[in-house]
Amino acid sequence: SKHLLSRQETAKYLRLEHDGVTEFRAGVVIGAGNSSFEIVRSLATKLPFIFRPYEREGLCQPIFVDDVVAYLTHALMHPAYYNQIAEIGSEDVLTYSQMVQIYAATVLNKKLIAIPLPFFEKILTPYLLGRIISRMSGIPAILIERLLEGMFSAAIIGDHPLSKIDPQCPVVPKSYAEAVKIAAKRDEEALYQSVWATPYELSVFNPKKSKQFLYMSSQEKEGMLFETYSKVIDTKDIDTVFERVKNIGGMTGYYSPKWLWQIRGWIDIVLGGRGLMAKRRNPRLIRVGDRIDFWIVTFYQNLPHNKVLRLKADMITPGDAWLQFTIHPLEDEEKALFTLTAYFEPHGILGYLYWYSLYFIHKTIFKTMVERMTAVDPTHT
Repeated sequence: SKHLLSRQETAKYLRLEHDGVTEFRAGVVIGAGNSSFEIVRSLATKLPFIFRPYEREGLCQPIFVDDVVAYLTHALMHPAYYNQIAEIGSEDVLTYSQMVQIYAATVLNKKLIAIPLPFFEKILTPYLLGRIISRMSGIPAILIERLLEGMFSAAIIGDHPLSKIDPQCPVVPKSYAEAVKIAAKRDEEALYQSVWATPYELSVFNPKKSKQFLYMSSQEKEGMLFETYSKVIDTKDIDTVFERVKNIGGMTGYYSPKWLWQIRGWIDIVLGGRGLMAKRRNPRLIRVGDRIDFWIVTFYQNLPHNKVLRLKADMITPGDAWLQFTIHPLEDEEKALFTLTAYFEPHGILGYLYWYSLYFIHKTIFKTMVERMTAVDPTHT
């Protein structure tokens, strides 16, 4: 495909200008942030079955991101790799459909049946599929389209196996099933957040593509539903308001009816989740990875005039949820904008039903939070 050929052409031009270039070729890299892996993860999570519109499907040898790093580190210390091409991958040779099925079975304990649809081959072009999958995964459609074009190509070890260069290489790649288990665990623990799945970075890729979703004013951006509530504050109050943001959860609560949050915590426990917990590592300090009740801190920035706190929900929901607080200055130097945004990436129809069934409750809670967090006395509005 053009996508795969472009990688090899890049390496070719690098070799023209530099001595000792090592070109590593790999198929799908398993780990948060790799776009191909994020597509596999999204499809396995959201689809009730896999449709196969194409009779032929390319093969791939996926490789765990830690193994890629191990190969790169090892090659830096061995001149035998200089000016060489090294193809790397796990022992598993899989189709993309099989990768989705194995992820579903291994991580989600879910069996996905592959249904062949050969008559739709001419209708479901990479262009159309790219836009459908983009709505589900949050990855730009143009990138998905290029990746789908590679579905018909073989991304497997061929004429340039690494063993030709270094038969004694100590790196032993993990199996695909083992790799997805580790990647999924890291995602759950918020150790490595994918830029494709994190709402704060969506504007980098799609700054002009937010749009109205249905008539209820709930919005959707590249597969992500969101609600935004803002209030203008004085710049002198920025630190005070953000201090309240930092103190959220635990004994402080959420500047809104406590009983509503307690009910949500009880529901989470009944469904097998952690519940509200009402715990914090340190009520005064925040760092990425901290747990705040049933939230995990995934982004934190505390600059003098730009402040961000993003929390990812660690509760049982039919989708992924984030709560983000931002403060940034306006053109009027004496004013700043405080914004609370709730993001939700629904997993299938249940996800949409969940979001809209709580629409008015969320609206009441989030508006109350904004009003109380910006009030002179946050306990009263």
